[in-house]
Amino acid sequence: MNPDRRRIFSWIAAAVLLLAGGGISAEEEEGWGENPFLGDRAGRAASAPAALPASAEGYVLNGILWDAQAPSAVVNGRLVTVGDVLDGWEVTEIRKDRVILSNGSVTRTLK
Repeated sequence: MNPDRRRIFSWIAAAVLLLAGGGISAEEEEGWGENPFLGDRAGRAASAPAALPASAEGYVLNGILWDAQAPSAVVNGRLVTVGDVLDGWEVTEIRKDRVILSNGSVTRTLK
């Protein structure tokens, strides 16, 4: 996928997440006293994002950006296309209503 098209899909994915309620909850918002990208006041870097789950059971399909030539999906808040690998699980197929993941021996369907 060319970089411009991927950038457009990223913006669309962000909009899909916000419209689907993928924003932060009131409980999460209360702890935001500082800019999370600046780290803490002691000068340490902000903590690394949480690792993705090792089993496909922990994956959540947030949305699908359907295009017959280049379908994309948002899985656990991350934009993926066919061939992308999420912690050992390859995105083998994206359909209009589901995403198929495979780790080589096991196949899982996200709906």
